[in-house]
Amino acid sequence: MLLALTWGRCGDAGRRLLGSVLANPEATPEQIGEVAALIEDCGARAAHEEIITTHRNAGSRALEQLRSEGVVSTASLEDLTVLADLLTHRVS
Repeated sequence: MLLALTWGRCGDAGRRLLGSVLANPEATPEQIGEVAALIEDCGARAAHEEIITTHRNAGSRALEQLRSEGVVSTASLEDLTVLADLLTHRVS
């Protein structure tokens, strides 16, 4: 998803850079750094984080609905909440 967002947001030069680095075991640290900068500079990383947050919030609302309906045990809901946090909260 992140690479697709980057591809869609960058121009021809950015796409050439991505194409030269993706699946290239000989890509240099400098090239990889350029791709990382491209991902950040074109806004793809921020857009990706927003998508993650939107899905995480929807999941939290769904868990709250299950809690209020008493459909799932409290322990299971707590486990699912912890799992969601582990999957969506990163330190960059």
